[in-house]
Amino acid sequence: MRSTICPNKGNKGCEASLFLGSASYESDTGDAHASLWMVAYEDEKAAEAGYDVLWKDTARKTGREKADLGPVGEERNARRGPLGYSEDAEAITGQIRVGTAILWLSADARDNDGLDSGFVQDIAALFAERARQAQNGEDPSAGLDDVRG
Repeated sequence: MRSTICPNKGNKGCEASLFLGSASYESDTGDAHASLWMVAYEDEKAAEAGYDVLWKDTARKTGREKADLGPVGEERNARRGPLGYSEDAEAITGQIRVGTAILWLSADARDNDGLDSGFVQDIAALFAERARQAQNGEDPSAGLDDVRG
């Protein structure tokens, strides 16, 4: 898993990481997917250092159009663009830093109409809030209803 999340030579960007995790989801029809991963670092300084390294790699491989994840985390970036498996497939890929963690998410759909930017923002907010709760020693309990405006 480390080589997937930290694909740079020598796993650059993840040197001071403590934990890695990932999850993937697919719609019932298989027409939409969401993938999430998280890297937890020993401190905020290490997460800040890793953020730019990991985003540089992600930005190089994803869409060229800027996307908006909403007001989440201390740092955030996202791109939207075509995805290779279908002529009309679109993806939004983003990265968020919440304290000592870097969160990455990607959502895609077989056609542009199936990719809901608002839903991607909701997922980003949910993921960031759960990371914040865990870092504060709380049981991660945030749900979609908690983050939707």
